[in-house]
Amino acid sequence: AVVSTQSTGSLKTEEKAGEILSIGSSLIFLKQHSAFLHVPGRCISAVLKIVSEDLPQEEKDMLDALQGEVVTDLRGDGEMGEERKTALRGLVTDIVFGKKEAEQ
Repeated sequence: AVVSTQSTGSLKTEEKAGEILSIGSSLIFLKQHSAFLHVPGRCISAVLKIVSEDLPQEEKDMLDALQGEVVTDLRGDGEMGEERKTALRGLVTDIVFGKKEAEQ
């Protein structure tokens, strides 16, 4: 699958945790299913459930944890820090491009 350059650029520059998760879920779906997906925010958890079925357990656990932090951020119960946003961007990049390419 060809991953959209615009979407990957947005992933790198987006500051809002919810948007990072939305872009990330779309990129992972695109990678796995060769089809672009755009859904409302309330559907992101369903998309993540679908895409995480094919992920190794470690990545699945990390994605679940980061999704929980994003939800907390969105509810206003706590703010997702830059370090965790960077971790979310990195995880999506690893899943979409592979760990070796992500490190380059």
